[in-house]
Amino acid sequence: MPHYYLDSSVLVKCYVAETGSVWARQLVSDHNATLYSSDLAIAEVAAAIAILRRTGRINHRPQREAIAEFYKHTTTCFLHPPASRAIVRYAADLTQRHPPKGYDAVHLATALVLQRPLQDRRITLTFVSGDDSLLTAAQSEGLPIANPFDYAHLDQPEATQ
Repeated sequence: MPHYYLDSSVLVKCYVAETGSVWARQLVSDHNATLYSSDLAIAEVAAAIAILRRTGRINHRPQREAIAEFYKHTTTCFLHPPASRAIVRYAADLTQRHPPKGYDAVHLATALVLQRPLQDRRITLTFVSGDDSLLTAAQSEGLPIANPFDYAHLDQPEATQ
């Protein structure tokens, strides 16, 4: 059973058509996969979808549908470990070694904390993000990585026929 940690950039792709959305949606629809993301992603994704509406990238109806589906999935598809003080502190320490910004560092810290007990059970946690600097940091911390932009070819109409 595959285990994935999805940062907010990937979660948005699950609900709004962007480059890499087809692959991200395939991850979410894989009932054999275990999916994780930080509790903070709930606010981050909601904010990103609202920004897409305010900037005209999506209309009001798709915004409502995306938010409703995302909220449903936060209780049915994703495991959201809380952003504890220890994780936030770990994230702060990670910013001293790597360039990701605050919330990105929280995603990385959360994944690294989750990885430890999984690794003891010989389970691999793959860190998924569309941010190259965050992926580089995750990889340097020992996490396998995946980038939805590497699967952009699946977004092409001929790839889905």
